[in-house]
Amino acid sequence: MSRNQEYPFFVLAIDIGGTKLGGAIVSYTKPNEAPEIVFYDKVPAEAKAGVEKLSSNIINLAQSLKVKAEEIDSSVQVIAIGMGCAGRINKNSGNVMTATDNFPGFAGFELCTKVSEAISIPAYALNDVQSHTMGEARWGAGRDCDNFILLAIGTGIGGAAVIDGKLMLGNNGYAGELGHVQSCLATGIPCTCGKSGHLEAISSGTGIEYCYAKFSGEKKSGPEISKLANEGDKDAVAAIELAGRSLGQIIAMYQSVFDPEKIVLCGSVAKSGQLWKDAVKAGYNEEVIGEIAENLNLCDAELGDDAALIGAAEYALDRLEENE
Repeated sequence: MSRNQEYPFFVLAIDIGGTKLGGAIVSYTKPNEAPEIVFYDKVPAEAKAGVEKLSSNIINLAQSLKVKAEEIDSSVQVIAIGMGCAGRINKNSGNVMTATDNFPGFAGFELCTKVSEAISIPAYALNDVQSHTMGEARWGAGRDCDNFILLAIGTGIGGAAVIDGKLMLGNNGYAGELGHVQSCLATGIPCTCGKSGHLEAISSGTGIEYCYAKFSGEKKSGPEISKLANEGDKDAVAAIELAGRSLGQIIAMYQSVFDPEKIVLCGSVAKSGQLWKDAVKAGYNEEVIGEIAENLNLCDAELGDDAALIGAAEYALDRLEENE
C-alpha cells in the first residue's frame, strides 16, 4: 500500500464513544509496513453532559496526543487526525448527522472542522464500526481478501462492507447499518432506534437481554445469560439461539448481495460460545441458496481495540491522498 508522504510520520487517532474517548499516536515508519501504536490514552467522554463538554474533551485529548508525539520524536511530522465516531458521519463534511440519546446535542456538530481548527491539522472522521472495518481490512482479518463484511455485535449491532478492496461508504457515508434491517424472527419486537422488527432487536446484547426477560420473566445481564445458557437453562438457550439464528439468516442475505470471501465478527456477543455459533450457522443454512451455500467463512477480528484507531488513521491518510 503506497503513501505519498515522506516516512516516517505520525497520525493521531481518536475513537469516540459515549463513555470514553480512546486516543493513540499511530506511527508509520516504512512503506508497506504495518503501523504501530506507540502511545495510547483514554479519558472520559462525558457525552451525556452535552456537546460542548464532549467536544472539549475530544479537542483536549487531540492536543495532548500531539504533545506526546512531539515528545516521542520532534523531528517526525504529525500529518493528520483520524476519528472513528459513534453515529452517522457525513463523509463530505465530517459532520455528525445523527446520534443516539447518549450524545445529546451531538447531531449536527461540525466534528472535523472544530477539531482541525483547534489543532491546526487536517481531521477526518467516519463511523466507529467503519473505522474498525478499515483497520481489519488493511492490517487484520481482512488484509488478504478484497471482499468481506465485518459485523460488530455487542450492545448494538453495527457493520460495514469492503468491496473490491474499498470500504463501502455509500452516497453520504452512512452505508453499513447492518443492524437495522428487518428480521422475520424479530417481527413486532422494539429496536433501540425506535422502529421494530430489526436484527438488532433480538441479536444484539440488548436484544438477548430483552428476549430472555420475555421468556423467563427475569432480567439478567448478557454475561449472566450466556453463563446460564452454558449450564443448560432453557430460557437462556432459547434467547441465545434466537439471536444467533436471526443473525445467520441475515448473513445469508448479505452473502447473496455482496458475495464476500469472509464474514469477520467482533464484539461481546460474538464471544458467546459454541451454542451461539451453531445457531448462526443454522440460520445461515436455512436461508442461503445455490452454489454459495458452502462459502460461509466466519472468522474472528484480529486487532481488538486497536482496529478502530488504526482504521481511523488509515482513513485519514486515504483522504489526504485524495485531496492532494
